Amino acid sequence: MKKDAFDFIHELLRGKNYNNVLSLMLDDKKNRIKSPYDSDLNHAWYIIGDIYFENGNYESAIHAFKQALIAWPMDKDAMLALANSYSEIAMPDKAEKVLRDALKLDPKNPLLLYNLANSLFDQGNYQDSIILYEKIEKKDDEVYELAQKNIKRAKYK
Repeated sequence: MKKDAFDFIHELLRGKNYNNVLSLMLDDKKNRIKSPYDSDLNHAWYIIGDIYFENGNYESAIHAFKQALIAWPMDKDAMLALANSYSEIAMPDKAEKVLRDALKLDPKNPLLLYNLANSLFDQGNYQDSIILYEKIEKKDDEVYELAQKNIKRAKYK
């Protein structure tokens, strides 16, 4: 099995060696991905964004996830991560926009529906959040249970 440049990065990530990953992948100005990781900019920027998110550096995570989406605009995972980053800095309106774009690619994705409903809830749009929470099917166990709890919360508001 051929190893690629990201195999070592994934080993470091499993060990939570985030600073090593950042120093290996980002140039000194932290605005470009180093070779050989620049062979897959979407993947590289997603990893960087995930590290920043894990460390609570949401502004940098937003930048990285946007770069991942420039490299591959159809990346639903990067869209979800970008939306989560916006939510963490209390920008549910921006999270809503990103999630609506992601749902155009995957309209029945329960995690995207749930997060969009959460962004509407956070904006005080309880009726629309309930409508979205109710679209999550029981077969989507964990997300369904969370949605049911939030329906009760939204009705209480």
